[in-house]
Amino acid sequence: MNREQEAVLKLLGSFISKTDAAPAADADWKKILEISAAHQVTGILYYKAKSSLPAEFLPDFQRSYLACVADGTKKNAVLKAIDKAFTENGIPYLIFKGTEIAARYPVPALRTMGDLDILVHEEDKERAGDLLLSIGFTGDDRRDMEWCFFKNGMEFELHHRLLYDETVNSEADKAFGDAAWENASPAACDGSTARYVLDVSYHYVYILLHLKKHILNNGAGLRQFADAAVWKKYAGTDPEKVAELLKEADIERFAAVCGELCARWFDGIENKEVFSDAFYEQTTQTIFDNGVFGFQNEENAEKHMLNQVRTKGTFLTILSRIFPSYRDFYYVPHYSFIQGRPYLLPVAWIYRFYRAIRYGKLKESEQYVSDVIGSGEKAKERENVLKEWGI
Repeated sequence: MNREQEAVLKLLGSFISKTDAAPAADADWKKILEISAAHQVTGILYYKAKSSLPAEFLPDFQRSYLACVADGTKKNAVLKAIDKAFTENGIPYLIFKGTEIAARYPVPALRTMGDLDILVHEEDKERAGDLLLSIGFTGDDRRDMEWCFFKNGMEFELHHRLLYDETVNSEADKAFGDAAWENASPAACDGSTARYVLDVSYHYVYILLHLKKHILNNGAGLRQFADAAVWKKYAGTDPEKVAELLKEADIERFAAVCGELCARWFDGIENKEVFSDAFYEQTTQTIFDNGVFGFQNEENAEKHMLNQVRTKGTFLTILSRIFPSYRDFYYVPHYSFIQGRPYLLPVAWIYRFYRAIRYGKLKESEQYVSDVIGSGEKAKERENVLKEWGI
C-alpha cells in the first residue's frame, strides 16, 4: 500500500469514527484526488482535510463536496414527493441501500449515490410505476427485474425483490431475500402511512450480501466497505440477531472477512487470525484498483468468466456465450425487439451471429472460448481466493 492509499484510508477512517486525522505531509494530492474520485469519496476527503489541502487542488475537492450537498437536497425533495403520492394511493414501500445507509453517515449528504432503490410488493409494482410517471418521473424502463425512472437528474429503481435469481448464489441467499417484508415495519414518518423500514440488523446482513454480489461479479470499492462499517457502527444493530441472520444467509465467514478489512483499513486494528497477509495485501490492492463498482479494474472481466466456469462448468459457460439467454439480450439496444417476446430468442441468436460477422467480432468469441477451455489453473486460483473470502 502506498502513501496516497494510506492517506485515503486514514481520512475515511477518521470520518467514520468522527476523529481528527491528517495525511502525511509528503502525500501526493493529485493521486489522492484520483483515488477518491474513483471511489466516489472526494466530498468526504474535502470535509476532513480542507484545512490542509494544497490551494491548487482545493477547487476540485470543493466541487465534489458541493455537488454532494446539492444532490442530497434534490434527493430529499423527490423522496417527499414519492412518499406523498404512495401514501395517498395506499402503496406500501420501503427505501433500501443508499438512502438508508446515507442517513447513518456522520454527514449524510456526503454519501454519494448512483441511484435510489425502492421496494414495493410485486402486486403493487405496475401501479407504483404508473404513479411515478404521473408525478413527473420519466424513463419508464420496465425491465423484468428493477424498473428504472428518472427525475431531477437522478435515477430511481423500482424493485419487487431485494435479490433476484441472477444474483442469488445459494438457496440461503434466496430465502433471506424473500423475507424482506417479514423484516419490515412502518416507518416513524410524520404523515406517512405507506413507508416501511427494514429491521436494521436484517438490513446490515443485506448490505453484506449485496457487497458479496459485487465481490463475486464486477468487484467492489472502498465506499461499499465504508457503508458496512458505518451501518455496523451507527445503525444500532442487535449482535445476536445479526449472528443468527448471518448463519441463515450462510455468510458468517464473509462477514468476518469484511469486518476485519474494515477494522484494518478504517480503525488500524489487526486480527491476523482471520486471513493471511498475502490475502490482505492482494485484496487491498484489488479494491483500490476496482474503483467504486469494479469497472476500472480490467482483471474483473476475467474474474467474471472464471466465476461462470465455477458455477456452470466449462461446457455450459461456453454454451451460454454462444447462445445468450433472453435476459442477456433484454438490456442490449440492438436486440430491443425481443423485449416482451421471448419466443424471438432464436431470431436474436441469428442476428447476433450476423453482427459478429459484419463487425469482426467472431475472434472475440473465439478468444473467450479458448480462455474458458484453458482456464483450469486460473479457475483453481480464483476458487482459492473466493474460499478465503468465504464465498
